[in-house]
Amino acid sequence: MIPITDKIFFIEGKSHGRYIFSNSLYIEDDQKAIIDTGTGKSALRKLKKNNVGNNDILIINSHVHEDHICGNYIFRNSKIAIHRLEVPILENIDRLAELYGIDDPKYKEMNEQFFAIFNLKNYKVDIKIENNHIFDLGEIKLQTIHAPGHCAGHCMFWEPSNKILFLADIDLSSFGPWYGDISSSVTDFIDSINKAIKLNPDIAISSHKGVYKERIREKLKIFLDKIYEREGKILNFLERKHTLEEIVKQAFIYGKFPEPEEMFAIAERIMVKLHINRLLNTKKIEENPKYSFIAI
Repeated sequence: MIPITDKIFFIEGKSHGRYIFSNSLYIEDDQKAIIDTGTGKSALRKLKKNNVGNNDILIINSHVHEDHICGNYIFRNSKIAIHRLEVPILENIDRLAELYGIDDPKYKEMNEQFFAIFNLKNYKVDIKIENNHIFDLGEIKLQTIHAPGHCAGHCMFWEPSNKILFLADIDLSSFGPWYGDISSSVTDFIDSINKAIKLNPDIAISSHKGVYKERIREKLKIFLDKIYEREGKILNFLERKHTLEEIVKQAFIYGKFPEPEEMFAIAERIMVKLHINRLLNTKKIEENPKYSFIAI
């Protein structure tokens, strides 16, 4: 654990927090709490043995994606808090396949492998949170910032006295924003990044990149610009008419599909469709009767 303050600690996930893992924030106050549990089993078991024991710890999940909830089971008797929009998914984890577009029976084997890798389970939610919900942990008052876009119920967490912001999956990665969940929204993601910029934190913690103490607003703006860069590539490609599938094959977002290629192509399709809808709504492109698109 790396101390951020005398009560707030950064726990780096395995493989430096890169997916399939994520980083966590641990708060040791009158009420102990952990934000996300994707650091890897060994880190969480060490935390439980050395810091938590059999005492109560509050699990705060930033959202229901596999790399953020997969270690919830280690703290078996703990209460779980999550945004109300994520509750139906955490309590029925099979719905995650639907959100990722892999619930079709033809993806059965891929779906089963995915769920097995993360040991995904259903969890009962004890605290359904909304925007501005305050976790009163003692000295630490942690404010919920609803930050949709990555998914519908994605949240950041703000500790105002030290100006610390847990960004969750506004993760400042070089890849840029990921919105391959059916509940994702490009426009909401833009708004959520701007919320983080407006907060102007002194310290920002990313779920996949670590702790930042310098040039945070600049890094957030670079992260935001990835969205506009992708949209520009799609718009340029549509100087000639192309179908959705032709756009997806260009892999403007992933560059090249990792393995399993089919699963990442599905995510690319979801993200491209969001951009297409934005471009249609802003009348930068039009759709012709043969289901292809062209810039206006």
